[in-house]
Amino acid sequence: MKKLLLSLYIVCAIVPVFAQNIHRQYIFTQEAIRLYQEKLSHKDFVAFPEVREEPIKWLDSLRPEWIKEDYTVKPYLLHAQPGEYFVFQTGVWAVQHELKNLQVNFSDFKSKTGKIIPAKKMTCFNAGGINYLGKPFTKQINVPSGKVQALWMGINLPSTAIGKYYGTVTINANNISQTIKIQLDVNGKTLSDHGFDEGKRLSRLAWLNSDIGINNNITKGYIPVERKGNRIKVH
Repeated sequence: MKKLLLSLYIVCAIVPVFAQNIHRQYIFTQEAIRLYQEKLSHKDFVAFPEVREEPIKWLDSLRPEWIKEDYTVKPYLLHAQPGEYFVFQTGVWAVQHELKNLQVNFSDFKSKTGKIIPAKKMTCFNAGGINYLGKPFTKQINVPSGKVQALWMGINLPSTAIGKYYGTVTINANNISQTIKIQLDVNGKTLSDHGFDEGKRLSRLAWLNSDIGINNNITKGYIPVERKGNRIKVH
């Protein structure tokens, strides 16, 4: 009985602390408008970067740092490895009005030594991709007034990429644009499989736009099935 009471006491002591931590990390959008009224008064929307490890999942809540940090001036730092299909997020909060037909544009990412990761190597999965027939499609992005939308981005890094690269992600909506500066530090071991073998990297999102296996050709690395009369041989 004493052990049970002690356990209940520990749980009761921990829960309020945990709740306080959550309260410090997130605030409701309406509370954000009240707290940062001067900063937000002239903005239709706020765009902010975030790492893949911290999914933007609340439609009505924000982290204060997403509002306080000015990513149009100070680059947001991201870390990747050579050859990785690198995934990150950009969040968009529709502060004043609904955002209709939101567009995402990437610049080339350039190093100070002249190396370039071209914008064509980058994609926003929310905006479209390749369908099951292998054909490109686009999808309109609308963000309801007051809501937060997560946009998932992917960069197909070449195995030769190494060092610091600087680029931008620009969000356009309602004839207004906001540009986020990104510093991408690429270092470490080259990933021969683009990071597909580690689920935590979310690199397999690249498979959404894959055209492998949609025709009658044998996928590279596989041996065709053999048929002789009523017998089928699988190697």
